[in-house]
Amino acid sequence: MIDELLTLAEELARREQSVAKRRAISTAYYAAFHALCELVADAFISDRKSKMYERIYRHIEHSAVNNPDLFRISDNQSENFGNVRDLLLNLRQSREIADYSPRSNDAPLDAEFAVAEARNIVEIIRSIQSEDRYNLALNILLGGGRKTKSTHNSITPQTARKNTSLVKPRRSKSP
Repeated sequence: MIDELLTLAEELARREQSVAKRRAISTAYYAAFHALCELVADAFISDRKSKMYERIYRHIEHSAVNNPDLFRISDNQSENFGNVRDLLLNLRQSREIADYSPRSNDAPLDAEFAVAEARNIVEIIRSIQSEDRYNLALNILLGGGRKTKSTHNSITPQTARKNTSLVKPRRSKSP
């Protein structure tokens, strides 16, 4: 999916319409963000079709890139972790402008630059070595995941009510 998103972003970036350039920036960001989610999920679960893989993958929030400590795993780590965070944060800010600013039609949108940055982020993420991948994934998973009301189980009463497959039907009491 990541490579397909990058290809789509490149196609959109080459178009003249402002709306296409906006979508290119957004798509480029999501390609890079999915690479980060993939890194985290792959570090713990090998079966990409499992429910647990999906739970871990979807657990990562976009705000994880706000915290530089999540990308700092050791004193002798590669500079790439900080670079990934900075590049991803910049790309997310560009996406937010492209997606939400009504005035972004007035400003030149550098969609081709955003796509190149997303490709760079994906390449860096894919090049991180296994032990560093695991440590980075653990930091992000523990410090940058979706907040749940329960620390013991991510299925809360609210999510159980929304997903009826998680709720056992009540038996009616016999008189």
